[in-house]
Amino acid sequence: MSNDDFCKRDIRKRVAVLLAAISSEDKLEQSQRVLEKIEMLPEFVSSKVVMCYYSMPNELPTHQYIKQWSETKTVVLPRVDGDDLLLLKYNPSDLEEGKYGIFEPLLSCEKFNIADVDLVIVPGVAFDFNGNRLGHGKGYYDRLLSSSNVMKVGVALDCQIVELLPHCQHDVKMDLVLSATHTISNNHK
Repeated sequence: MSNDDFCKRDIRKRVAVLLAAISSEDKLEQSQRVLEKIEMLPEFVSSKVVMCYYSMPNELPTHQYIKQWSETKTVVLPRVDGDDLLLLKYNPSDLEEGKYGIFEPLLSCEKFNIADVDLVIVPGVAFDFNGNRLGHGKGYYDRLLSSSNVMKVGVALDCQIVELLPHCQHDVKMDLVLSATHTISNNHK
């Protein structure tokens, strides 16, 4: 295991402790501020297909916004399929618990390619001020987004923003990272 792997594991542990200390009310308040920032982005306003994630308890909450956005946009959610993510249309009545306890669209939902998506909202364990993202270590989002020019917006609670993350060549940087108090633009695509 490399020093970067140890460092990433340590960051994941530290962020988990910070996340556990945040109240549900504070998470919802921060989520509202972040997702309202997204709604003001010209790229979001003009988008027809938005990829989001169905949040877990330790992530910035998205459920309310996914449902709201799906009334005017096509919202797609990821579904784990082996080592990859399938993109399937969101429908609130067509969700089931997936491999990691995350609710995912049923396989019968309409499928999309990443090329069909106008904007991607990406979760992470942590983000830094250079647009780097630390996920859970499985590489799903890196594989999905590595060959795409779609706008990538990382979203986080304030405690998930760190000064600097170790990163590898295959790690995909975010174009924009948003938290309740941070807006980090990465102009180096």
